[in-house]
Amino acid sequence: METEVKMKGGIHKLDPLKAGSKSDFDELEDKLQKVLSYLDEKKEVFSQLDELVKDFEQHQVLMNPTIHVARTKDKKTEIEYFTAKTFFPLTGGKRKEVKIHLGRADNYNFDTQNKQAKRDATIKMRQTIARRLREGSL
Repeated sequence: METEVKMKGGIHKLDPLKAGSKSDFDELEDKLQKVLSYLDEKKEVFSQLDELVKDFEQHQVLMNPTIHVARTKDKKTEIEYFTAKTFFPLTGGKRKEVKIHLGRADNYNFDTQNKQAKRDATIKMRQTIARRLREGSL
């Protein structure tokens, strides 16, 4: 059984019994080296693109953070509180968790999906992110 493969130089026939031979692996290694070489040549362009994307994503999070509200309990007082968190983009696709204290859970009827809790968390998160950016801690 043979398979035809269209390539730049025409049609080549592949014999599945010979697939995986030393020459196939050498060709694969050669193609990988070409990719790595190209990436190395364009390193500065990719670095600039990464920086631009990071700046865009950071501004997007600052303007409209994705908020996750959670309930936590103070072990000493047994009082339940709400916290909120989001993830702030960093260079290289990394992210940093930003967490804020929102207040007592009874202020929001102990409901983490409470609309007022989400609104308060969004406002407070924007303020926190802006402050931390000014301070240089993000």
